[in-house]
Amino acid sequence: MDRLTAFFVALIGCLFTAGGAFILTRADTPDQIVMGWMITMFFGACAMVGIAMLLPARMPKAGPDGRILIAPSRLRAAIFTLAGLAFAFAGGVIFQQGLAHGFTLKMAIGSLGVPFGLVTAIFSGRQALSPKPIYILDPQGAESLHGIKWRLAWEDIAGIGLAAIRNNRFLVFETRPDVPDPPGHLSSLNRRFGLPPYAISPGASGIAIEPLAEQVFAFWEARNGPSGQP
Repeated sequence: MDRLTAFFVALIGCLFTAGGAFILTRADTPDQIVMGWMITMFFGACAMVGIAMLLPARMPKAGPDGRILIAPSRLRAAIFTLAGLAFAFAGGVIFQQGLAHGFTLKMAIGSLGVPFGLVTAIFSGRQALSPKPIYILDPQGAESLHGIKWRLAWEDIAGIGLAAIRNNRFLVFETRPDVPDPPGHLSSLNRRFGLPPYAISPGASGIAIEPLAEQVFAFWEARNGPSGQP
């Protein structure tokens, strides 16, 4: 998500959140209460996502041992934790209204904010408290520690490129013919959609992908030469 889009997401989210809060101050029927909370929780979460995306990008930094650790940003994870808790709280209020006045389809959908919000809050909260690395890059190769887990030497990689799916950008690695794909259904699913199973997405780390790509190319060329041949 580029910064201009993130700005408008945050702005529109804040405006609609204020509108939802206004509805709640005037609500006197169960439907109005449900509508107010649904608007507030949905656009409040959108505003938080936009704000998180507006935070300054982080630069990849190598440690004394030459390794680059890509880990979730504590601040971004904390924002998503708050968004999850807001979803869970609003879903709880809607669920209580359903118990008191009878469930409608709207109330049933709104109540799903409880499990969705709690899962998001727990997952993001763990990242905020203990942001463990999700990728490790070093002069010998690259390693993924979440999702599809793998380890590649730079000599195993035939080409590196940038790809995007909607607002998510990836560094994708095309391996040499003798290198097998990592085991598992996710790996084969990626291949079915024409995507290499070996890929890196900065995701919640907040690391700028262009400087990260430069570091990856530097590691790769140091082992393989500018032509990509070991």
